[in-house]
Amino acid sequence: MFVVAQDYNRLPYNLQIETDQSTIFQDFVNYHEEERLRKLLGNLFYDSMVTGYNALPALWIAANGTGYSIGNQVVYVVDGKADIYTSTANTNLLLPSNVAGWIKQPFNRWARLVYGDTYEYTGYPQKWYGMNRLVKPLIYALWTAYNYDTQLGAGVVVSLKENSTVISPMQRIVRGWNEFAKWAGDYDELENTFFGFLYYCEYFDSDVTPEYPDFKNYISYEFCKPEDMNTMGI
Repeated sequence: MFVVAQDYNRLPYNLQIETDQSTIFQDFVNYHEEERLRKLLGNLFYDSMVTGYNALPALWIAANGTGYSIGNQVVYVVDGKADIYTSTANTNLLLPSNVAGWIKQPFNRWARLVYGDTYEYTGYPQKWYGMNRLVKPLIYALWTAYNYDTQLGAGVVVSLKENSTVISPMQRIVRGWNEFAKWAGDYDELENTFFGFLYYCEYFDSDVTPEYPDFKNYISYEFCKPEDMNTMGI
């Protein structure tokens, strides 16, 4: 949902995903992303987030000469804040420089959650970079862990590479997992983290009531920060 194979074509999260693996990779993403985010956010808010995400238009991209037609909607990020814009002309101009060609729509909390927002903590501005930044290192760590070896009829094997030495991937796995844990945050990590954004943005009360009094109450019970990992895998 939040990452695709093309997100892993550059460092620090570079994966060698062959063309014939693209479907397998996306199935892997869908499975593990849901599993980990449900544990992180709880079922009630996770389900609301998926519904909100599915209702969003696509993120704006350079139109490559084809442009956008009148009435097309996009999500566009300006100064760290994502909003929805509607095209009022046939255009491929950069938002929002052509103010005659685009109309900014009312605030959408799911656009801010998925693609980015700002919030204030102890009087200082903080930034939430969006779900792609959170999920990317998670999938990197899990894909690396599950693809290091191969199970065959004769047992579990590691391929030998000519002119190369096979080493343990544990440092890369730990680095990706701990980066995911860092971006998730908790009460002790409120600066530029997912938890900090959720705690201070005050957007999501309606998504958890009447089951909970408000969203701060909800995440105090349901938010489950992933534990850091060491090179022993614990």
